[in-house]
Amino acid sequence: MQKTKAKKILVIRSGAIGDIIMVTPFLRNLKENFPDSKISFLVGNWSKDVLKNNPNIHKIISFEDEIIIKKKLFRVFSLIKNIKKERFGLCFILDKSWMWNLFALLCGIKERIGFSRGKEGIWNTLSLPFNGTKNEADYNIELLKKAGITGINTEDTSPQIFTSKKDKEYAVNFMKKIDKKTNKKIIGICPGGAVNPGQSAAIKRWPLKRYIELTNSISYNFIIFGNKKDKEISQKIISESKNNYLYDACANSIQEAKELMEKCDIIISHDSGSLHIASVAKTETIALFGPTPSKRFCPKKTTIIETKTLPCYTIYGKFRNCKENQMEEILVEQVINSIKKLIA
Repeated sequence: MQKTKAKKILVIRSGAIGDIIMVTPFLRNLKENFPDSKISFLVGNWSKDVLKNNPNIHKIISFEDEIIIKKKLFRVFSLIKNIKKERFGLCFILDKSWMWNLFALLCGIKERIGFSRGKEGIWNTLSLPFNGTKNEADYNIELLKKAGITGINTEDTSPQIFTSKKDKEYAVNFMKKIDKKTNKKIIGICPGGAVNPGQSAAIKRWPLKRYIELTNSISYNFIIFGNKKDKEISQKIISESKNNYLYDACANSIQEAKELMEKCDIIISHDSGSLHIASVAKTETIALFGPTPSKRFCPKKTTIIETKTLPCYTIYGKFRNCKENQMEEILVEQVINSIKKLIA
């Protein structure tokens, strides 16, 4: 690939917050190899804030997620028309669906590099076979290699979220609420999430009763993370737990959550966006996995606890023949044992 011809590059990735966070190592490598190119990122409104302040992106092009989910074709073609005007010479399609591959073709982009589940790469000029057996972040990096880009830093695949002075101040001020007299460790828990406009996957959640049991079982400070919709879950844990050292940090921004997670000793989360925010914070993290495969979706350098029942999530984004309440297989005792090992 001749870099001089890639003056304007479009990266396409819809999906949840965790999906976008796993793209950030790809963006860093892309920018390092095309320092003079203007890189734009097409993303749904639900997850666009992940990319806030990211220096590897020239422009964020966002859209209402529902126009894709509900196939509102008039608005989809309006989006295509606007992208056509940008005259991109190169496009990387990080979604796995043939629909996004076709979308890029209709945008009039000459070089289109993406994935192919079976024959779904028919609309691409270059495709990388996808079968879901590797980590998503690694697949993204492999796509760059498939494009013939050689200057890739494979040793550093760490994700990135860029924060501001204001975000750091938020975390400092929040920590003033913590009762320092107790001299206890601070555990972050993420009981909600796993729900976005494209998919309601609450099946991935560790049961609420398990989180409540955990807070009752060990005498630590607990900070509860989540978005605005997780406020109710947070308040339920606080009201039903016997632990008096629980603090609600729901409804903060992605950047604020990252800064606050860095001040925790350990983060505990099932497969959700919060888990991937924790991976950026580089705090010791315990990841709870069941219906979705940890090999594909779990951040690296994480302590993983998995159910005995195998994952039921397919490469086509569907939960099929899933065991009801699979996440109940993970016991509080297992999590406490992992906490003790990490704190020891």
